[in-house]
Amino acid sequence: MEDVARNAFTLATQEAIFEKLGLINGDWQDLGGFESFVFSNKRSRRILRITHVSHRSLADIEAELEFLTYLKTQGASVSGPLPILGSAVAIECFDFVCCLFDMAEGSQVQEADWQPGLFQLWGEAIGRFHRLAQDYAPKGAARFSWQVDANLDFDRYLPRAESQIRSLARGYRAELDKLPMTPDVYGLIHSDAHAGNYFLKQNALTFFDFDDCCYQWYIFDVATILFSAVLQPWMENSIEARLAEAEAFFPAFLDGYSRQAPIQGLMLDRMPLFLKLRELSLYAVINTHMDVDNLEDWYPIKFMAGRKARLQADLAYLPLDFSRYY
Repeated sequence: MEDVARNAFTLATQEAIFEKLGLINGDWQDLGGFESFVFSNKRSRRILRITHVSHRSLADIEAELEFLTYLKTQGASVSGPLPILGSAVAIECFDFVCCLFDMAEGSQVQEADWQPGLFQLWGEAIGRFHRLAQDYAPKGAARFSWQVDANLDFDRYLPRAESQIRSLARGYRAELDKLPMTPDVYGLIHSDAHAGNYFLKQNALTFFDFDDCCYQWYIFDVATILFSAVLQPWMENSIEARLAEAEAFFPAFLDGYSRQAPIQGLMLDRMPLFLKLRELSLYAVINTHMDVDNLEDWYPIKFMAGRKARLQADLAYLPLDFSRYY
């Protein structure tokens, strides 16, 4: 989260926002949040998200919520938006945009859940999102595209001193300009559908946190998922272990995906490019928003181990032949 947002969200501002929305501050539990301030109300089973306008404008968020509403009405399992004040699903308060969501059923997946059946459900859900996105035409403002996505703004967020990595990053990003942008391969995607952004209840997954959704290639969604699927907390942190996990995960995921959308439309041959873009994006985010010499959470610690050297050597994140999955 940018300092401008953190500094603006004073206790007085928080109380003023809750008062304007007609909510009782004490009824809501602070869940933290990386780019927004997120609160939950277990009694009403609602989620409140408060986002500074420096991160997302009101129009950006209205476009996100329109897409979410479309997905939900078409049968996709997502945590949908709710009216927050009158009939509005988003409202700007004191330089923050506020919106409500229904709370997803279930809980985050654990090691015991990490089975082919889960991977198939995951793939089927993403395939459904992509199939529905092909027919989606927003009635309001359009959501932004990858060209202005801050996650790919490597010139701004990669460390200035790391000129070699910055140069490689510019080359990889330039590759995107050569790719087709037809509706069968390109559309509005979640962009961050890793295991932390859905809940599992019995055999159902409910997805949330569409804050990063933008117009991108569908393969980016899949690359983001595969990227994190081989980096779970219980897994060994080695390239050999990640390759073994990918071989176990990916066929089952694609089996589920193919039940909703054709695998041929995924541009699997470009998977190494999109895995590299995700790798560079996370490296930039961690360097920008965290003290890399004093990391505390398991994920950045695991991800950053040897990462700079691998990026400098321009090594593939997962050296696999993805064309064999067609």
